[in-house]
Amino acid sequence: TLVVQNAFPIQRVGVVTAAVQFFRNMGSTVGVAVLGTIVNNQFRDSFGSGLAKGLTDLQKTLPPAVASQLPVQSFAAGLSTLNPQVLVGSENMAALQTRLVNSYHVPAAFAPKIIDVITGAMRPALFSGIQEAFLIATVLLGMGFITTIFLKEIPLRKSNQRAGLSAMAEGGAEGLEGESVQAGRELAAAGVAGTQLAPEEEPELV
Repeated sequence: TLVVQNAFPIQRVGVVTAAVQFFRNMGSTVGVAVLGTIVNNQFRDSFGSGLAKGLTDLQKTLPPAVASQLPVQSFAAGLSTLNPQVLVGSENMAALQTRLVNSYHVPAAFAPKIIDVITGAMRPALFSGIQEAFLIATVLLGMGFITTIFLKEIPLRKSNQRAGLSAMAEGGAEGLEGESVQAGRELAAAGVAGTQLAPEEEPELV
């Protein structure tokens, strides 16, 4: 914000400050959405495969009567879209265990083992997604840091007075014509009456 305000004339400080804030808000909104999508996609892919492997290993340790009631493929497909927020809080874990018993008809004695398999597959999948998002954010941060190194150094403004014509030209102001228009506006605001021209007369630049 300080760099942009110092690079433009004092007349445009409000405009450039608002522009900086606008792009900052847009960047944070789009960045969170994109990185969140990356985390979710990576989590879904890793969690589905890890859950299927864990359920297959668990099925081998269960009694045959119980193992036959545990269709690994359909069970893993149904839980592959599980919200990782289920790991937060014991109440969510208890609700998931109840869902296994009521919806998937898992024996209550073996539900905790399946919960362990789910959490065991969910943690590395969530870690993988977050790690990928942070790596991408680190690359973007490095690009931004390199960009700031090449910023032109402009001495800080010592006052808030109106900039001269040379400074206005550097800041992209209108030049002499823009200065004349600005001066006319200031005279009008001060109550100085201008010269009224007849319709057929051409305006003269004073």
